[in-house]
Amino acid sequence: MTPLIPMADKPILTISDMSITFSSPDEADIEAVRQVDLTLTPGKTLALVGESGCGKSVTARAVLRLLDKNAEIRRGSILFEPEGEAATDIVKLKPDSLPLRAIRGNQISMIFQEPMSSLSPVHTVGDQIDEMVIIHEGLKSKQARERTVALLDQVGIPGARERADAYPFQLSGDCGSAP
Repeated sequence: MTPLIPMADKPILTISDMSITFSSPDEADIEAVRQVDLTLTPGKTLALVGESGCGKSVTARAVLRLLDKNAEIRRGSILFEPEGEAATDIVKLKPDSLPLRAIRGNQISMIFQEPMSSLSPVHTVGDQIDEMVIIHEGLKSKQARERTVALLDQVGIPGARERADAYPFQLSGDCGSAP
């Protein structure tokens, strides 16, 4: 008899035996990430730690299938199982497929390390968040802005309504005073 697993302890994301190889036309293939196993459970925090170049970002990008063209997941699985839904092996999804696009940004997101490539410097923070809310939640423009303000407030950005009208460079450093 299999013991029942409480929902809070049921993994939402499980990476098993994942290896990622980079190919080069001039050199032998390089297995840059080897046999990664990790489990992410709702309500828990998981940290990937290691020295620069050890594969943390490549592992995170693999979850969203945002790897460089010369990178390939050659072994393993990435099972994503949100509560109440069937498990999906992300490795088996094509990077540009509709099922993966429904997951990417809506159910799984990544905040990239390099701020200059994360947000457009010519659009306000609010406009950029609004766009994602409109795409993933199907809201109208005014509703999306209210959702954006609520999200900024939820993560502790002071003066969330004013901050939504700020540009990314205006949010760097001390966020204690509105622009």
